[in-house]
Parts: sequence; C-alpha cells; structure tokens
Amino acid sequence: MQINKSKGVFITFIVLIMSINPALALGCADAGFMGTFQQDTNVTITETCPTCTFINITLKNTTSDIVFNNQPMALTGGTFEYNITSGNHSELGTYFVEGYSNLDNPFKACYVITNIKVETSEAEATLYVVLMILSLFVFIFSLWGSVVLPFSNPRNALGRVIDISWVKYFKISLIAITFLMFLWIMNLGVTITENSVSLTQFSGFFTMIFTITTASIWPLLVLMFILMSILIIKDLQLNKLLKRGLTPR
Repeated sequence: MQINKSKGVFITFIVLIMSINPALALGCADAGFMGTFQQDTNVTITETCPTCTFINITLKNTTSDIVFNNQPMALTGGTFEYNITSGNHSELGTYFVEGYSNLDNPFKACYVITNIKVETSEAEATLYVVLMILSLFVFIFSLWGSVVLPFSNPRNALGRVIDISWVKYFKISLIAITFLMFLWIMNLGVTITENSVSLTQFSGFFTMIFTITTASIWPLLVLMFILMSILIIKDLQLNKLLKRGLTPR
C-alpha cells in the first residue's frame, strides 16, 4: 500500500493498538511470513530442496481448520512450487502452510489474507485524515458541551426557580451529536482497518461496536424525545408562573 508517510503515522496513531502486525500477533513470524495478499489473488508457495523427490503441503486457516491436506508440490529443477488459488483463502485472516518431504525435512510458511487496497491514492489518504480530524474535533467539542453545560434551572438560596435555562436543550442536542459522532468514528475505524491498514482482523471489533451503536439509535432517539417533551412542558409551566411573579420550586 502506497501512502504518504506522515499520513500513515497519523492513521497508525489513531488506531493505536492496531499498529501491531497481525502476522506477529498470530505467531506467523515464526512460521516464515510470506506477506499480505488480497482476497481475490492466488498465493504461490515455493521451497528449494535439490535432493528431495517430493514435498507435500497442508494448508490451515486462522482457526487451525484444514483447508486442504497432503497436496503435492510441483518440482522444477530442484525448486518445488504450489499455487494456492484464491478459493482456498476466501476468508480474511492468517493461513499456515505445513510441508514435509521424503527426507523428513519439514518446513512452515504463512501469509495473511486481507481486503486492503494494494495502493491508496494521495487524495484518498488525505480524505481519511481530514475526516478523522474533523470527526474527533466535533466529537470532543460536543462531549465537552455535554458535560459542562447546565441541565437544571437556576435557583435562589431558598431553592426556588428564578429563571428558565433554555441551554439545557442545547446540552441534550450535544449529547445526541456526541453519540452520532461516535457512531461515525466507529464507521471510519471500520473503513481504515479494512482499506488503509493491513490489520483486518481488528475491523471485527469496530464492526461490532458500530453494529451495537447503530442498533441503539432508535431507543436513544425515543428516550430523548420523551425527555425533551417532559422538560418543555414543565419549563413552559414554570415560565408562566415566573411571569406572574411567582418563584416555584
């Protein structure tokens, strides 16, 4: 993936824990890491053994399930080769290759299948960065407002209401914006992990949070509508009393 270095550092900082190579996280480095490949590409396994008469290989996925077993590699001048077609690794994750020969000389290899793009354009990388910066700014601002703005009406020393604080409705609106921005950031997290960072197994985390958050939108909207309706009715009643010179509790 070709991406501006500074933008790559920023994206890596945003995703934090996802800056660990998935191959290392899954123990692939000890098995001879071959690289990262897209879902729809074939992967060629090669092994040099001039004195071997055959090498058979077994392919396992991330959960150690056998994809195929004991398949012979083709021999060409002392080099064995096997072309693993894309249909054998349609699922995302790390795949492990185990091979053995007539010389009882086992070897291991592994590779990662993702749906990342081989090349990310400068414009696309810039868009990711700008969207993330703006989203974080709006999220932090709305979260700050949700915390610091007053929710109750001002009262005097006797605990009686002396004015109506209409800013409470802006506070509720900021809470809704905070929730929506969190949802949007989770959506960006899914996009970045799947399309900009070769750590697609972490996209499942963002997808899970995004799905849960999306499912809670309607209950939250209904709750906020009921809350605002109750507050508006109550404040309108209090405002009538205040205009009459009364100080209700």
